[in-house]
Amino acid sequence: MKGKVANEPVEVFIFTTMKTKVVFKLSVYFDEQSSWRSLKSQYDRFYEVLKGKYGEPDNSYTGFGDPYFEGDGYEMSAVALDKCRYSAYWLKKDNLSLAIEISKWKQVNMSYENNENMELHKKERLELQKSSF
Repeated sequence: MKGKVANEPVEVFIFTTMKTKVVFKLSVYFDEQSSWRSLKSQYDRFYEVLKGKYGEPDNSYTGFGDPYFEGDGYEMSAVALDKCRYSAYWLKKDNLSLAIEISKWKQVNMSYENNENMELHKKERLELQKSSF
């Protein structure tokens, strides 16, 4: 689906369980950015919104894999090569786990998982695998 979040265009991917078709995860991708400055600014802005709403993340990472580093002028190359580690995770907050990250597609991605429905998804997937053999 396409729409807007915080007045910015997004693509929303909805994940449902295999059998009961219950939604267990939403993944929201903001538009691709063409510069490191705009990508990091967008990430920082939404990170602060999530931090204000859910508190400090349980885990967060910022940085680049070797040989890249912030300020080298090759940040977007590092992003495309999946050597950019900007992400934060809030785990099991009132039946919700969420994450924000800079993806290798030069987009900010926010993911929301319903913890109870995620367990249902795992159960249904396991049942399907068992019935296949």
